[in-house]
Amino acid sequence: MEQWPESLNRVVFDRILDLFYPAILFHLKQDMTDVPASLVGSLMEWSDRGNYGTEIYSFIEKVISSEALQNKSHRYEAEQFRLFQLMILQQRGDQAAVESFYQTHRAYPYIRKAEVEQAMEAGEFEQAIRLCKESELIDSDLAGLVLDWKKKRFEAYALAGWKKHQIALAYELAAAGEKDYYHALKKLVEADEWQKTVASLLKSLKKLRWNTDLYVTILVEEKMTEELLEYCRSHLHTIETLYPHLIKEYPLEVNELFTSYIYQLVAPTSDRKKYQEACRKIKIYKKALGKEAAAVLIDELKFMYPKRKALLDELSKISY
Repeated sequence: MEQWPESLNRVVFDRILDLFYPAILFHLKQDMTDVPASLVGSLMEWSDRGNYGTEIYSFIEKVISSEALQNKSHRYEAEQFRLFQLMILQQRGDQAAVESFYQTHRAYPYIRKAEVEQAMEAGEFEQAIRLCKESELIDSDLAGLVLDWKKKRFEAYALAGWKKHQIALAYELAAAGEKDYYHALKKLVEADEWQKTVASLLKSLKKLRWNTDLYVTILVEEKMTEELLEYCRSHLHTIETLYPHLIKEYPLEVNELFTSYIYQLVAPTSDRKKYQEACRKIKIYKKALGKEAAAVLIDELKFMYPKRKALLDELSKISY
């Protein structure tokens, strides 16, 4: 239904519910899970406007209890339906019913999040912090959710003015590779403590195998060029993006690393596409170190691999 009429009498509304119910079950059985939530969501306009909140609440309960939902792992859909029910209770202003609903349906993360949001809006920051910590334990097997709860706890610390707790949690999140919390940490830590904090944070980040972005960001932002150069030595391909931060202070080292990188691309292959990729890197090298340096490198490659016709052809296409 694209647009609801201005008003609905109860007979028409009940008929709409009768039509929606089999449609919702059908889409659940077909695993077309967006449609049921959309249909139920469209009814929510009338939970307050048409004073049909009780009927919609019962209708949602009927959907949740249906065989179509119970026989499948539609946890997310059930959670969405529960959120609609929570909205109805909140519209009524029945806080006792809302609190009871929170307790009954604490298995659902979004219900707990709604409880945290309510506590924060009410200025009950200690309660919000406690609920976040509880949720971190409840969802401990789900790293993404745990991270979300920590971020929400950080927000509560900020609103509560608990600076020491903010610093500790910002450090923990930054040490896990969360860039935004590195910047938050920098704003929170006293200037005379910052260098010590950065050194400790870099030590923690260096242990991460799966996320090095923040490590590099810190080296760049803190102008730690010696450490950045060492990072490029260990991760040779990064020289093509990090050279602007090193070229002024370490031109010879940049040249060495860049040429080594290009040789590594060229040496093991006879594939023209790989040669084309290497030539694209040579163009970046030329931008970094100049035309003369690029000309020398190209001549060296021609001398080293005189029989690789595809390579020679691609090198000839690079203009000095």
